[in-house]
Amino acid sequence: MSTRKPTRSTKTKKDIRSLKGIIRSPNKKPVSIKEMNKAIAEGFSEM
Repeated sequence: MSTRKPTRSTKTKKDIRSLKGIIRSPNKKPVSIKEMNKAIAEGFSEM
């Protein structure tokens, strides 16, 4: 039997601020596919 303790990878630890925006707000309307495509296109045009 092994007595080694399992190690935790530091790569799995994330800053709590990285979770901002993941949870849907009940006060906001859903984004349409058209709006998503527009945002993607605008993001690529800035590159």
